[in-house]
Amino acid sequence: MMLSYKISKHNQTFENEKIISCCLFYQENSKKDFLNIYYKGLFITIKLFQQFFPDWKIICYLDYDMFFVNDEIKNKIYEFLKMYINNENILINVYKFENNQKTMGSLSRFEPLFNDINYKAVFLIDVDNTEQIFNELYKNMIPYIDLFMNNDKIKVFTKNYALNLRFQSWLPKNLEFQFPAGFFISKIKFPKLLLTNFISAKNDYSYGVDELFLNNDLYNYMKKNSIKVLVVYTYTVGKLNGIQFCSKELDNFYKQPNIKQLFNKIKHYDKNYYKLSSTELIKYKEMMLKFSDEMSKLNINLNDVKEEHLCREKIKFVINELPNMFTPIDDSFFLMRVYF
Repeated sequence: MMLSYKISKHNQTFENEKIISCCLFYQENSKKDFLNIYYKGLFITIKLFQQFFPDWKIICYLDYDMFFVNDEIKNKIYEFLKMYINNENILINVYKFENNQKTMGSLSRFEPLFNDINYKAVFLIDVDNTEQIFNELYKNMIPYIDLFMNNDKIKVFTKNYALNLRFQSWLPKNLEFQFPAGFFISKIKFPKLLLTNFISAKNDYSYGVDELFLNNDLYNYMKKNSIKVLVVYTYTVGKLNGIQFCSKELDNFYKQPNIKQLFNKIKHYDKNYYKLSSTELIKYKEMMLKFSDEMSKLNINLNDVKEEHLCREKIKFVINELPNMFTPIDDSFFLMRVYF
């Protein structure tokens, strides 16, 4: 079980408000540097969300054990508290899990989905953001979030990369789509037993435990109860470069001079996506279609994978759907689908 208590010096609960929920916890042997990525990213995240999502309140969950890691981290946490503990638009909670598993910290931000306070919406986010990551992951979704909030029938909203062929090895293989833990918005509450049973049943709290919970327990609950989920697919390159580690065929595919040159051009356009003119957008579309045509020629051996499961359905999605995904919605390049 998770114990959580408020330390903000105000009486706000944010009932009937739209809230953004995030967390900060320390984990030894993490792949990412705590102070330079997570701690620094938390300040960037709060600043940018307050700027671009001014009508949303922020709830931040802090790991109690961070105060006892070392003096440097303890002092940094106190600096954060000094800056935000009186801010009436931010609610700071300190949490502690009874079994002291550090990777469970990512689940702390899920609490608003299950507690007894009514919110208009709960938006789960990551804090390891830079300004560029924020723009790509959150800022460009504002029109779609507004559309979701104004639709009473759709209860959950998330975002997927249409061209992301990576499929995390710890997730179920029969998913119609994936819930990323860093972009999940719900207008409804979920039964508390879903979370407590998950925590009680898990003995190994490894990396990705939050996405396992989302894509197994919550996914199955939503599908069983026909809770409508809006998924927005972006077909910008996103994490496409990650697929080169999945199989020898893909690795060799990327090593071809013509493909490497094409992909580098696509990445350049993708990086500057928000600055493209209409003429450049047409070139971008042509390159993406050409890339899709080349990829469709691959004979991919799904038994020859390295780090992660390569999902056949994701490949079929790229090959079959990409040519149809260039119909602008609100002058942007996204495809929306409703599931369940």
